[in-house]
Amino acid sequence: MVNLYLVSSALNTKIGVFDSDQRLAQTLYTLASIRLQDPDARIYLVEMGAVPYNDLQRAVLARAADRVLDFTGDREVQQIAASQDLSIVKNVTETLCLDVVFGFLRSEGLLSDVSRVFKVSGRYQLTERADIGRYADARFSGKVVFAQRRPPGDVKAVAGIPGQYMSRLWSFDAALIDHVVAVYQQILAHMLAVIHAGEYIDIEHCLCKFFPAERIAEVESIGVRGPAGGSGAMLED
Repeated sequence: MVNLYLVSSALNTKIGVFDSDQRLAQTLYTLASIRLQDPDARIYLVEMGAVPYNDLQRAVLARAADRVLDFTGDREVQQIAASQDLSIVKNVTETLCLDVVFGFLRSEGLLSDVSRVFKVSGRYQLTERADIGRYADARFSGKVVFAQRRPPGDVKAVAGIPGQYMSRLWSFDAALIDHVVAVYQQILAHMLAVIHAGEYIDIEHCLCKFFPAERIAEVESIGVRGPAGGSGAMLED
């Protein structure tokens, strides 16, 4: 059995402080850090940006990842990218693409030899604190694992949500794929309804709202470090 890593990317986006060359280097560091911490890993790069790769980017990333799932030509991704609200672009695009990817993994039977599925944000690196071996512990069987929950924000749409789970690195037992697909469909529908009502919502609060508490295991340190796309500030969970 192997672990599958889904690395989310928006390589040629204009959002944030990093240009495409910097993002390419950061993404390659992400992939290398996964190989270092989990040498047998299977890595799928999920490209969610609206601008296609150039030939060099495509060639380099195809060598570094086991598979590239490219959404740059997707009609809905293109429509979302046209929004003037950058928070909508980020949150809705990632949710939409992962919803499709999770369904694809299930329908194509791609998890038959997978123990755990990890979602990793490109630009971030796994650290030694990721401790991939710990996931063999029985307490993580049948669980979705996040870094410890953080307090909720103060915008109207998150009222009543007990907190938020950072989405830079989280994982789930591959046996939970049906559950994860169902939750992501709920998250996407809720996110679109809130946005259409003129309110703000993000992935982090939705993860906390829709994954039931009995399915969640929290760890003090999830083992990921990297620069925030919007500011460049170094973050670590």
